[in-house]
Amino acid sequence: MLQTLRKSLTKIEVAGHVPGSIVLHPTDFEGIELALASVTAIEHLSLPFDSASKRLFGTPMVTTTAATAGVGVVLAQDAVVVDVDSQGVGLQWSENAAADTFAKNLIVTRCEMRAGTSVLSPLGVTVADLTP
Repeated sequence: MLQTLRKSLTKIEVAGHVPGSIVLHPTDFEGIELALASVTAIEHLSLPFDSASKRLFGTPMVTTTAATAGVGVVLAQDAVVVDVDSQGVGLQWSENAAADTFAKNLIVTRCEMRAGTSVLSPLGVTVADLTP
């Protein structure tokens, strides 16, 4: 798993990009931590891993249940962006949403946006198979 992630970082660097983040399923991050915990301290003291700040090889790691277990995604800086439409983020406030809003001291808000993701640099995205 560690070798695969390191090779993914290298692919991004060879393509001329700077690694920005590693996206993992929580069980994959757990696997990394447990693998490192099973090795003696002398063997992994020099490994560039910081569990508290979730950094591996100096690259921030993000965990999400939206990721598929066994699949890691390594993203270069500025390779993927979130786009919003010309309206951006809309926030509306209303103190008169219902007849009893004032009596209950309520304020109703609605926040909405239309967003999508754009891959600006396909060579800045690497998908890694982390299955053993």
